[in-house]
Amino acid sequence: MKHFIWVFFILLSSNVFGSPRVIRDNRIGDLGVTPNLGRGYDLTNNSYHSMCFSSIKTTTPSFDVKYDFLEIDESYLNKITKTGKLEDSYLNSFLLKHIDFSEKDITNNSDSSSRNRRSRRTESKEVKLKNILVHISTNSFYHAINESLSEMDSEAKKLVLNGDLVKFYEVCGFYYIRALGRHSSFMALLKYQETKDTEKNELFKEKLKRRLFSFNHKPREDKEFSEEIFKRKLRINVEGIGLGKGDISDLLPTDINELKKTVDAAAKLMQDSDAGVVTSMEIAPWHENIHFLQAEEDDKNTINKNLFRETKNLQENNAVIAEIERINEYQMNYYYKSYNCLRILDEEYKEGTGQFEFDPDKTFFFDLYNKTNKKLYKSLRNLKTFINQTSIDKIYESNTKFLYGDPESKKSGATQCLDKIYEKGIKKINYHQIPSCMDVMRYQNQSYYLIDHYCLPEVVPL
Repeated sequence: MKHFIWVFFILLSSNVFGSPRVIRDNRIGDLGVTPNLGRGYDLTNNSYHSMCFSSIKTTTPSFDVKYDFLEIDESYLNKITKTGKLEDSYLNSFLLKHIDFSEKDITNNSDSSSRNRRSRRTESKEVKLKNILVHISTNSFYHAINESLSEMDSEAKKLVLNGDLVKFYEVCGFYYIRALGRHSSFMALLKYQETKDTEKNELFKEKLKRRLFSFNHKPREDKEFSEEIFKRKLRINVEGIGLGKGDISDLLPTDINELKKTVDAAAKLMQDSDAGVVTSMEIAPWHENIHFLQAEEDDKNTINKNLFRETKNLQENNAVIAEIERINEYQMNYYYKSYNCLRILDEEYKEGTGQFEFDPDKTFFFDLYNKTNKKLYKSLRNLKTFINQTSIDKIYESNTKFLYGDPESKKSGATQCLDKIYEKGIKKINYHQIPSCMDVMRYQNQSYYLIDHYCLPEVVPL
């Protein structure tokens, strides 16, 4: 029993204490940033830095390929929602946009009596829908930098040679991206009406599958199948994620016969090693890079020093400096965003009753995150109750107090934290020993929900 407990503990520990250098969560899900191999990275605030390699040699990636033909039900949706994988989140989003399990079917029936021969009667009934997913996906891995054959940028190396590691880490980050895993997929959802005949439903499903996976069809079968497709109101929704460069016109099927060609075309666009959205990222600290270590050894200032302690102090102090920059950028971003928002409202939507003026109670603006919900529209008058000069000044005041201190709360500002670090020596002291730096790490930014949702303003058309 004791042996079992130890084995269980070891297996559990291997999961709990797995490498923090491989990132697989939504920190890398933002399509607005580009995590290239060799690019600098800061784990502290999830920010990307400059590329500090002049040339990069990479390993050859490997690929996993899946091709599925699946019937989708609610249990399948629940399962992929809980995996936590980025690639499943794309599939889940696609299915939620297009899947339906029933619909109203409206038919027009002609009255057969001679008196009402021209009259028509509309009937509406609830019918079940079958959802079939055709899904081809590739996952690439082992695409990594070969450090022995890759060269550091000469200017970045000079910073290390001169002992200016602070500037080096500001430019290149404390880590660099060593390896990337990518995901590409093509999804097609086939949706059609079912009949009460279970046997015919299964037969139609098998015909669909055979049409996509086999090559030969008899002309007579094609005609019969096309008629059945029309009766069952088959429709196709498609979406591609992370495909490479190519002719996208091949990815737009107009009928079931073209869908197979579409899947083939999508598969070809997944073969590029640089294609795909990033789903995993291995990062490596610069002090483990051979070229960085060689440059640091050439710096005579590093002789007879406790490099581990200095490196740790440097890393953690860079973290608090990065946090100061992040908070400052966050606050100033909302300051300028709200400033421009008010400028647009004042200049482009002048209040009044004239020809080129706007009624403040009849001019409405979208919630930018939910444009279809009319309940979330805000009038010009309402919008100006929270986007005004007073609210903008308060954001700037918060930034000033954060940086330079607040006499009322008797807190020194973030600039005092920086002064103390540089005064004592960024390699000599750790920010945990400086109260003003600890205040920075505990600081919580204010949420600006309304600015996010209504700025810059988009007017609802009349």
